[in-house]
Amino acid sequence: MRQDRREFLGHLSLAATALAAGPSWAGAAEPATASEAWDLSWIDKIAKAKYSAVFDVPNVATNAMNNAATILDQFHEVHGTADSDVRSVLVMRQLGTPLAYNDHIWDKYGIGEDTKTTDDKTKAPAKRNVYWPRAGSMRMIRWRS
Repeated sequence: MRQDRREFLGHLSLAATALAAGPSWAGAAEPATASEAWDLSWIDKIAKAKYSAVFDVPNVATNAMNNAATILDQFHEVHGTADSDVRSVLVMRQLGTPLAYNDHIWDKYGIGEDTKTTDDKTKAPAKRNVYWPRAGSMRMIRWRS
């Protein structure tokens, strides 16, 4: 018997929700409110910015981080904006999520091999997130603003 894909995904979502909720679903504890569970301050920063851009990041091969930095630089140059006037949001989904992983995760799970990402310093599969801004780099300064 073949199960409908949407029905399967619906059941899977329900099961994942039940596992994530744990005992609180059964009423053992009050669930946390959104403001208690999540840091949503990034939304306020976007709302206050004069200009914003959203970049879809479906895989690590995209140039999204460079594109976001380029937008910031171009708005500074053309419109004379401050860092707080321009915000970029990167939607890291599917195969783009490794861009958000820290170096420990890249090393532990062999993300460089999986994504065919080479570390320019070692010329081997990356054991660190080579896309992440590093301390002392101009990009790091930009990303902190």
